[in-house]
Amino acid sequence: MQLEVWKAKACMRNQFRQRIWGEGVMLQKMLLNPGCWLEHIMLNQSSGLDPDGIKLRAATGLRALESLVGAYTLWGALVRNAAQLGYDESSMLMATYDWRLGFEAQEERDHYFSKLKVRHHTPSAPHPRTRLGGRHVCARPVCACVCVGCRCP
Repeated sequence: MQLEVWKAKACMRNQFRQRIWGEGVMLQKMLLNPGCWLEHIMLNQSSGLDPDGIKLRAATGLRALESLVGAYTLWGALVRNAAQLGYDESSMLMATYDWRLGFEAQEERDHYFSKLKVRHHTPSAPHPRTRLGGRHVCARPVCACVCVGCRCP
């Protein structure tokens, strides 16, 4: 998961909405000012949340998962193939999160799981090439495979 700067100390103040973790520029930021970079990546040791004066959040959208450190592709091929079938940001759900936080801290700071539940259970129209769509797709805790542009077994 990529992290971006929303609030920073003086050493990184001009980096608003820039990726600090997960892209090639991460290495540049680490090498140019390792103390500043580490201060921003680390969590407060007592609260387990962001340190005072620093706010990092998970990058959002499909781009946030396409690659890690520039060349290492994670989900890029899946996103490209889905796009060829007519999917886009409005028809796919990407639930990015701050990997540094524990489950309780995710909910405390960002209401992550509450928001995810609302997004997940909001009805949506099925895509023309899928066999399933809307609320019933993932009624169980583990989602079944959704057949895209093919015959379901």
